[in-house]
Amino acid sequence: MYAIPEPVNEALQHILNGTPASDCESALLDFKEDPEVHGSTSEAKLIELLIDECICLANGEDADSYLVLGVNDKKAGSPAFTGTSRNPDWIERRIHSRTEPNLRVEATAFTFADTRLIAIRIPEPLTLYTGTKGRGSYRVGTNCLPLTEEDRRRILQRRHNTDWTAKISELSPDELPAEYTEAARKILTQRRRLSGDNTLVPTTTLGLLRDLGLLGPDGKSMKEAARILVAPMPAGRISIKHLWRTHIGAAPKVTEITAPLITAIGIIRDLIEQHASAEIARVHLDSGQEAPIPAFPSTAVDEVILNALVHRDWNYVAPVVVDQTPRTLVITSPGPFPYGVTTNNLLNTTSVPRNPTLMSALRTLGLVEETSQGFDRMWVSMLQTGREHPEVDANDSSVKVILAAGKPDVDFIRALYRLAQVFGADEIYSINVLIILAHLHRYPLITFDDVVAKTQISKVEAQQILIWLSEDTGLLKQLENAEEWTLSDRAAELMGKSARVPSVSNVQHWIQEKLHQGETINAREAAETLGVDRQLITNTLIMLRSQGLAMIDPNGPTRGSNVRWKQQ
Repeated sequence: MYAIPEPVNEALQHILNGTPASDCESALLDFKEDPEVHGSTSEAKLIELLIDECICLANGEDADSYLVLGVNDKKAGSPAFTGTSRNPDWIERRIHSRTEPNLRVEATAFTFADTRLIAIRIPEPLTLYTGTKGRGSYRVGTNCLPLTEEDRRRILQRRHNTDWTAKISELSPDELPAEYTEAARKILTQRRRLSGDNTLVPTTTLGLLRDLGLLGPDGKSMKEAARILVAPMPAGRISIKHLWRTHIGAAPKVTEITAPLITAIGIIRDLIEQHASAEIARVHLDSGQEAPIPAFPSTAVDEVILNALVHRDWNYVAPVVVDQTPRTLVITSPGPFPYGVTTNNLLNTTSVPRNPTLMSALRTLGLVEETSQGFDRMWVSMLQTGREHPEVDANDSSVKVILAAGKPDVDFIRALYRLAQVFGADEIYSINVLIILAHLHRYPLITFDDVVAKTQISKVEAQQILIWLSEDTGLLKQLENAEEWTLSDRAAELMGKSARVPSVSNVQHWIQEKLHQGETINAREAAETLGVDRQLITNTLIMLRSQGLAMIDPNGPTRGSNVRWKQQ
C-alpha cells in the first residue's frame, strides 16, 4: 500500500475539509486536473501539461517536490477530487523521454476520498531541466516563471556545486574516536588564542561540532563533513594514497592513509617532505645572503594538497593520489572542477566551493582560507623560485596538478630580488607582475593578448595593469603606441636584459628590418625569439606579402612549419 508523503497527505486533508486546492499549493507541491474528465482524449495535451509542471518544480527548490494528478485546483472538498485513470509507468516514460537531461520521476497511483489519484514525485534535482526544445520555467512560490539566461546560470551554478558534505551522516557523534576530536579541539584552541579570541572551546563532542558548524538541524546528528574531518575512513576506503618512485616510471612504494582529515593533512605533508630534496639549488643574492631552493616550495605543496582534499568530490570513493619522484609531484583528486572553474580561469575565477560545509569548518580551524582557491599561491611560489608554473589537467572525473622541480633559474630569482629593492616587493611578487616578468625574462616583449591569456584576467583589467606598470611604476614601457610592451630601461638594467631589448618598436618593424638586412624569417623561430604567438608572425608576413614587401623563399619549402620568408 502506498504511503502518501506527509506534505501531500496534509494538503489533501485540507482540501477535503473545504480549503481550495490552489490555497494548498506551495513551492514544492502542485495539483493538476486530468483533461480526460472533461472528455478530452488527447494524451499529448496531458503530457505537455505534466512535462511543463515537472520541469517548473524541478527547477525550483533544491528538494523533493510533488505534482498530484486528478485534483481540480479551483475547487474545495470532495468535488475537487476528479480523479484519473492514467498509467503511472506511461507518465514516467513520457516525462523521461521528453526532457533534457532526462528527468526521472516516480509516479504512483493511490486512492484518496474514494478517488484514484496519481502522485508524481520529482526527486531532489541535481541540475537544470528543460523540454526537448530548450524551453523551461522555474518555481517561485506557486508560480512558474520563464527561464532567462541569468536564471539558467544561477541554477546550474548552485546545483553543480551541491554540498555533499552538508548531508547528515549515518555515523553518530558518539562514534567519533576521542583522539581525533581532541586533535580538532587543540587546533581550534590554538587558533583562537592566536587570533586573540578568549572563547573557550567546548569540552563535549557535540559542543565542538556545534562550534565548527557540523551538527544537523536536530542538534544531535552530524554532517558528513564531521565524519570526513574527525573519523577514520570506512572499512575498505582510504583518503590519500602516496606513491614514492625513485625516478619517473619506477615501481612505487605505496602508503595508504585512512586517517581523518584532521590528521591526514599533516601525515601527507610529512611524507612529501621526507622524500623531497630540501635543496636543489642555492642563490647568492646581491645583499650577500644565500637562499636555498627546495625541490618543491612548501607553499605550493600546502596549497595543492589542501585544494585536492577540500575541493575534491567526497561522494567519490576514490582517494586523492600523490605520485612523487625526486623531480615531480603529481596530485590527482577525484571529481571534476567545481562548476564555473576551468583551466583557463584558475587564477581569477570566483566560484562556489564544492564543499562549503567542510570548507567552513577547516576555515574555523585556521587550516584553509575560504577566499582563495590556492592556484594563485601555487603560481607565485613556483615562479618566484625560478620554475615553471604548475601544469593542470582536468576532466569529468578528476583534476591533476603537476609540480616540477625543474632547474631553478637563479638569474631570474636574483633579478626579482633586485627589482623588489627598487620597485617594491609587494608589486614585484604579485601574481600578475610575476607572470609578465617571467615572460620578459625570456623574451624581449609581451603583447596585450599575451597578458590577457597568461594572467587569465579580462581585457579591461589587463589594460589597467599595463598602464599602471608603464605609467605609474615605470617597470614597463610601451613600444610606440603598439599593443606591445617591454622592460623599462631601469628594469632591463636590473634584470640584465638591456642587450635583448629589440632595436625596433614592434613586431612588424622587427620583421621588416630583418628582411631589409637580407635575412630570411621562419615564423616559428621569430615567434620564439620575440615571445609572441606564431600566428601573429604569420599574419604579419602575409600582410607584407600583400603589400609586395615579402615573399616565400623559393629555395626552400613552400608549405609547412619550415617555410622561410625573404624580402620581395
